[in-house]
Amino acid sequence: MKQTMLELNDSSCDNTMQIGIDEAGRGPLLGRVYAAACLLPQNSELLRYSDIKDSKKFSSRDKIKEVATNIKENAIAWSVHYEDEKTVDRINILQATYAAMYKCTHDMICKLKNKFSSVDYNSIILLIDGRYFTPTSHFIDGDIVSLSYKCIEKGDGKFMNIAAASILAKVARDDYVESLCVQFPLLDQIYRLRSNKGYGSKHHCEAIREHGISQFHRQTFGICRNKPITFFQCHSSHTTDLKDN
Repeated sequence: MKQTMLELNDSSCDNTMQIGIDEAGRGPLLGRVYAAACLLPQNSELLRYSDIKDSKKFSSRDKIKEVATNIKENAIAWSVHYEDEKTVDRINILQATYAAMYKCTHDMICKLKNKFSSVDYNSIILLIDGRYFTPTSHFIDGDIVSLSYKCIEKGDGKFMNIAAASILAKVARDDYVESLCVQFPLLDQIYRLRSNKGYGSKHHCEAIREHGISQFHRQTFGICRNKPITFFQCHSSHTTDLKDN
């Protein structure tokens, strides 16, 4: 069954620049939470609009990475940022998610200022996937910038800019998990991190009960609370920093 192509923009908003924002990794027991922001062009011969969908709808790892690359190459602007498990434990997962989103928003404003001779901030709206968001102001070149926003439940299945952000966030987090498995093979051997991506699968939870947690687990999350911590040693010189765009 052929999927219906998503709407690029929310027609109920008058704003001409609709920046989609989504997250990946709020629920796992381990590791970073990622956020991404994306602004797609109205018309591009190179952007494959029909491939852009909710990141959860992809079954092929190669395909979603291919689509993410196409988005990065042809978007007007995009950004990916994260907060690590220490921040999640310190300020809670919701606030850590917002913090990553704030970084993305600040980055997007700076990129748009660099790309265009002038930017009307009143023409920009953030389309946030989900029901809740707490906005913040951004200090940009001496100005305090506050952007409009709209929360859209299941927005990654409705609007293309949000779906594109969901793809970028998921690919970035999946790449991070893979880099952990390469650098710390025991994470995969003990917790099967490659397959569960840090989520609380049956095996992952059983392994935590038997072996405790690693330094990458979120110590304030459910089953991870008050468990003994094993500090895993890095077994690879391979390092990947996915913060930079």
